[in-house]
Amino acid sequence: MKRFFYSIASLLLFIGCNSSVKNETIYFGGQIKNPKDDTVYILKNDSKIAQAKLSQEHKFMFKLDSLTPGLYKFKHGEEYQYIYLEKKDSLLIRLNTWDFDGSLVFSGKGANRNNFLIQLFLENEQEEKQYYNFFKLNEKEFLSKIDSFTKLKENQFKIFKKNTTKQSSNFNDLIKSIIYLPIYANKEEYPLYYKKHYNSDKLPKLSSNYYNHRNIINKNTNHFKDYYTYNSYLWSNIYNTAFYQIEKDTLSELSAVLLTQISKIIKDVDIKNNMLQQTYINSLFDSSCSDVDKEKTKSIFYKNCNNVKKKEKVTNILSVINTLKKHSKLPEFYLKTIQDNTVNSNSLIGSNMVIYFWPKELNRIQNMAKRVNFLVKKYPKIRFIGIDGQLSNYNWKAYAKANDLDLSNQFQFVEHNKNIFYTNDYPRAIVIDKEGFIQSNFTFISHGNFEKELLSIKNNTVKSLITNK
Repeated sequence: MKRFFYSIASLLLFIGCNSSVKNETIYFGGQIKNPKDDTVYILKNDSKIAQAKLSQEHKFMFKLDSLTPGLYKFKHGEEYQYIYLEKKDSLLIRLNTWDFDGSLVFSGKGANRNNFLIQLFLENEQEEKQYYNFFKLNEKEFLSKIDSFTKLKENQFKIFKKNTTKQSSNFNDLIKSIIYLPIYANKEEYPLYYKKHYNSDKLPKLSSNYYNHRNIINKNTNHFKDYYTYNSYLWSNIYNTAFYQIEKDTLSELSAVLLTQISKIIKDVDIKNNMLQQTYINSLFDSSCSDVDKEKTKSIFYKNCNNVKKKEKVTNILSVINTLKKHSKLPEFYLKTIQDNTVNSNSLIGSNMVIYFWPKELNRIQNMAKRVNFLVKKYPKIRFIGIDGQLSNYNWKAYAKANDLDLSNQFQFVEHNKNIFYTNDYPRAIVIDKEGFIQSNFTFISHGNFEKELLSIKNNTVKSLITNK
């Protein structure tokens, strides 16, 4: 490890000492301990723009000749972190995937700004955990708490600027957004959580200058739309305005109001289309939504989204949903067992069950497995059946065994059947009663309303489904 960093550092020093020519190349490399796969990617606005293969020693190096200075992501496996690149940077990282964010350290030219970026990121994560207690406070106490966070970050930024060479105005603007936007996002969320905590009928009345921060936020900038704090603020602001709107008009349906607010407030086309798509797809998981409201939200989405690919994705999801109608009989299809035997879906009918479909990303598989094991213990009279439609035969069996799942409830699609049910981006779940009738045709086991779906299964009561405490 040391030999690698010394050799690369020497190379970068040589480049730096011989840069009298107009060389604006950016170098970015390092070594990854416990790699998840063999590739590192650089992304801009979630699009892959460069990739580098890991060597046998898990080393990588990017040579970037024409990269526009600014904020990027680098991704390995299913995890990513932000990196701010400027011309003539020569950056190295040390990274252990077992603690992706906590182990990340930069060295080389440009390291100071990126280490400060990671420091603020980690601090924001820790501070975010404290807000749930702050939301119980009255307005004056709440503002006092967040003011202390603000002053601490402002002081850190002053020290950073004092101890480093002058940074670009674009980078300074990014740091300001990292400092202030989480604060402003939590200000937007405060009245919603306060109302929920005290089970109040109305949102709290706030001082006339409480929302002054909205006057200095540009909701339509595209400089930092890839950074999570910016998107987090936008969502918090949209939800805040939507709930105030619903308080005025109690007959309004939340998803329809959210879509309308996004269309009205957000002018940047990319941001608007992303938010419209996410909101509409989330609304599809709400089984309590009436057919009239579903048509209304659908109409608002298609009217205001002007991204063809996003519309096509939604159309595909709707098509998949409609292949299985609510209250219809589960159709016949064929599956392969863990022992490679073929079974008919009719053999599964006879008990209340949930059929869920596996994603292909490792971290999502692990999270879903934990959720399944939790639900199996809580609802022992419901059979949870996992079906894979994406992984290789070997990986499917290996993951099922590694996550302590009941192998008798794990199956894989016989190839020609999978497109009847499956969407790659949204691994749906289907709730079915013991007679084989579909009670929910599109849900997700980690969705907030999922357990309500379980309690809707015919011929069962809450008392009979939940484990006695």
